[in-house]
Amino acid sequence: MKSTNNIVALRQLWKQCFDADSSFLDLYFGKGSGLFETYTIEDGPDIISALSVLPVEYQGHRGGYIYGVCTSPLHRGHGHAINLLRQAEEDCTKNKGMEFFILRPASQSLFRYYRRQGYSKTIYRQLRILDLPQFFHNTPYKNLTGETLFQMRRKYHQDSGFFEWSPAVCDYIIDYIGYCHGKAMLLQGTYIIGYPDPENTDYFICEEAGLTHDNTGTILSAIRTAYPNMTKIIIPCFQQQAGEEFMLCKTFGCFKKGNPVFSFTME
Repeated sequence: MKSTNNIVALRQLWKQCFDADSSFLDLYFGKGSGLFETYTIEDGPDIISALSVLPVEYQGHRGGYIYGVCTSPLHRGHGHAINLLRQAEEDCTKNKGMEFFILRPASQSLFRYYRRQGYSKTIYRQLRILDLPQFFHNTPYKNLTGETLFQMRRKYHQDSGFFEWSPAVCDYIIDYIGYCHGKAMLLQGTYIIGYPDPENTDYFICEEAGLTHDNTGTILSAIRTAYPNMTKIIIPCFQQQAGEEFMLCKTFGCFKKGNPVFSFTME
């Protein structure tokens, strides 16, 4: 069944299933959950299994990002997640006109699990590591807003096969970046969003940027301005083949033929 009202029970389930602190749960259930359609299986007052679908678009086609798939440890092994996945796919294709679904498996074994459910198209990525400049000038920047991020993504990625989030989702992404102690920066006609690597304080993880050959220096200098002690930046590159398996896609309708190149930059 669909469920958007029982936030207390859903939050309790997330605490059981995910390594998420109270600050993230406050952010997601305070602002993020309203952007998703949530499907649940309930046992009395408790939610025992859940998943959510976030609307996305790809070159004019509607789709959904499957997120927060979880089942209470006491109720695993009964196919609850698969049943919810099928229910969500059926509802979203029939009533919302969605033609594809994407998801990010949390482990290699889950890639096999979801492929068995029809998620047969693989989205690959490679990670580039660049040195931040040792000598740099302070580079001014402004804080991005959700609307500006939406427009900048269209400017730089409209033709490169990206998933298009709504301005409201872009606004949530910026709050998520802040939760990660990161920055969402608008610079001289370009932009970058990212955060410090929690496992290596010398590295900045770039989730997304309006990166071109001409503005690479400006972006690297801005990061060094904001984080003067960092020395390197990790930049993801998305492609159709090679690199690490990153996400999976299941397609319907006009996507049954062909193999479109997708990119994805933000959880």
